[in-house]
Amino acid sequence: MMVTAFVNAFTIPIDLTFNPYWMTYWWYAVIEHIIDFCFMLDIIILFRTALVDDDGNFITSSKIIAVSYLKG
Repeated sequence: MMVTAFVNAFTIPIDLTFNPYWMTYWWYAVIEHIIDFCFMLDIIILFRTALVDDDGNFITSSKIIAVSYLKG
């Protein structure tokens, strides 16, 4: 995930600012889709992973986990 975050941190500002020609190639689009899929998969996994509350109890309810992540 660190690699995909680094790639996004590097390529998104360059794409928005300069719109270089190499970002129009098919292989770049494939890489972008793979990175987007990795982030989506990471979100799905995080929302299905149990949390530990202040009392040390595991929270396994998807709704409570989602609310906890959305609150920050």
